[in-house]
Amino acid sequence: MISGTIGQALFAGLSFDIPAGHPLSIMFEPSVFWVSGANGGVFRLSLDAALRLYLFSPFVSEDRPAHWGPFIAGGAAVSWVPQQTSNFLDVIAFGPYVEAGYRLVFADHGIFVEPAAAWTTLYGARLDPAGPSAVTSNGLFVSLAVGYRF
Repeated sequence: MISGTIGQALFAGLSFDIPAGHPLSIMFEPSVFWVSGANGGVFRLSLDAALRLYLFSPFVSEDRPAHWGPFIAGGAAVSWVPQQTSNFLDVIAFGPYVEAGYRLVFADHGIFVEPAAAWTTLYGARLDPAGPSAVTSNGLFVSLAVGYRF
């Protein structure tokens, strides 16, 4: 998935879905987020990794290799944020990642559309010059990916 600019924020990401059996796949999703404001800017690099279970796949012949239909996923997310405010500080965080969505495929190979919703809770440390402090962040992410299945 790749998305554009909203106000002064920019988000871009790629999603890799690697088959790991008939109903399963392993998903890797690196992404970058950048926003600037009057008090500085925030840049974030993230990597989500999850095991996906395609719920219809066990009921479809194994001769059809394309994963499609509703899916659920669970895994982990890791994030690094160098933040520029009145001073410069880093935030390093990790935590659980869950997702549910639907992959609509138009053929075994070719274009697909995938609406999804994910929840991530990140626990980490803010590495401030005055000393580290604990941080927690969580949120719901809604996405619409358009992709190509090779």
